[in-house]
Amino acid sequence: MKTSLFSSLFLLATFFCAAQSVLTDKIKANDHAGNIRLTDNSAAPVKNDTTASRASQAAICGTYNVSDASGNVYSTVQIGDQCWMGENLRVGVMIPGSTNQTNNSIIEKHCYGDVPSNCDTYGGLYQWNELMQYSGQLGAQGICPTGWHIPTSDEWQWLGYILMDNAGGKLKTTGTIEGGNGLWYAPNTLATNSSGFSAPPGGWKDDAGNFANQGYNAFFFTSSGWWYCCAYFRQLSYNDGNVYSNYTYYSYSMSVRCLKNAATLPTVSTSSISGITTTTAVGGGNVTNDGGADVTARGVVWSTTQNPTVSSNQGITANGTGVGVFPSNLTGLSPHTTYYVRAYATNSIGTGYGDQIGFVTAIPSSLTISGVTVNSGTVTCFDATQTITVSNFNVLTGGSAMLIAGGNILLQPATIVQSGGYLNARITTTQNYCVQPASMIISGSEQTATGVQTTELKDAMDLFTVFPNPTAGIFTMEMIIFDATQPIQVEILSMMGERVLQTERAGQQRYEFDLTARPKGIYLIRVVTGDIMSSGKLIKL
Repeated sequence: MKTSLFSSLFLLATFFCAAQSVLTDKIKANDHAGNIRLTDNSAAPVKNDTTASRASQAAICGTYNVSDASGNVYSTVQIGDQCWMGENLRVGVMIPGSTNQTNNSIIEKHCYGDVPSNCDTYGGLYQWNELMQYSGQLGAQGICPTGWHIPTSDEWQWLGYILMDNAGGKLKTTGTIEGGNGLWYAPNTLATNSSGFSAPPGGWKDDAGNFANQGYNAFFFTSSGWWYCCAYFRQLSYNDGNVYSNYTYYSYSMSVRCLKNAATLPTVSTSSISGITTTTAVGGGNVTNDGGADVTARGVVWSTTQNPTVSSNQGITANGTGVGVFPSNLTGLSPHTTYYVRAYATNSIGTGYGDQIGFVTAIPSSLTISGVTVNSGTVTCFDATQTITVSNFNVLTGGSAMLIAGGNILLQPATIVQSGGYLNARITTTQNYCVQPASMIISGSEQTATGVQTTELKDAMDLFTVFPNPTAGIFTMEMIIFDATQPIQVEILSMMGERVLQTERAGQQRYEFDLTARPKGIYLIRVVTGDIMSSGKLIKL
């Protein structure tokens, strides 16, 4: 049966005549197919709008289809910077047209004429509150799948602006019922479906339970409400190529097309680090959301500095595409070194990162250092649980290096420390290896070590003590081993390796220092006097 929406809209206009007295004047014509044409600018055919502004950010369909809550699978179509479902929504359970859809945690739909197969062909017909899932939010997800939403009136207007002339014809399926090759009644004017939108003429249902206009019109509700009774819809007709806008009661049932949310960066988490060796580790990540666009690259990045990126790192993996969990193998690492790792995922919008995770590679049992130059301003530390062998090693003026081993330190020929450079070597019996990030200190004049095994150095706190510890800033260092004739060298470093203080003192057993202006944290104090070195930690509150 083919009827008109005119009478319903006339009643609506009468109901609101006090607030909208010109509504009946806006109705220019109502043709025999039920087309509602309005004369104000907001309701002009979309094809005439050349001033539309973009209603949302771009969304990319990608290569996959989308499923609804009932398991129906839909094609998608890219139209300009919008991604639309390529079919009318048909999610939900059919109820009779004489029954209103209700807020009962079940998605309900009307099928034209109460014939289930019409929902398969034309999609379901939904009352506005049901399709919005009882939310008044503009652009609500409603009954659309996750990542999609009920398009706003502005987004429909933007679609018309993208298509421009004959926008309705570009949206309609082709063919006619009379010709046996379509769903629209003849003449199906200007229908080309060049957009790929494939709009069928699903008709509508009024609030009395009457179905009308299947084959003649397509009506699509938007998420844009009008006052507290009504919502805007878009209309296509069998006998012209325009797109029309108007509003009607929430209780009417119309078709729904879902619009994909604007693409954002992917969401990815960083997996914990395991299998740590001196030079390798195992990590990975989990891409939990593609951001509305295909994830074309994913993996992990790492560096010895914080917050590595795909463009600034000391290592990167490529571990496939798409969403889901992925493992990553970190290789080429340095022993006993702090690394910072982040998982990443890239789509057309950009690259998203997971939380940063830090870890320290294992200490090697044996370490050979050869051909190394420690430049001025460089602070470095080398350690091994058993033996360190050093050859061809040069510490330049202003450079600092420390060697810490659990067993032996072998200094081979061509181990040189220039004047003003610092080299300290010690054996630890308390597993007190390099602090990460690595720090060091001190020893003296230019010298050449030839096969000397250095085992005479004292462990932490054997040479001095500090109090109070923790301290609010001012503390006293007292020498336990004291020689008034022997100068002492004192160096204080932050846990990030920054040298906070470096000084030489002599002649006293107690010295006062002030870290009041320094940030809270743990500081490393190293003291050298003669052939003896000691180090300890100070807590700054």
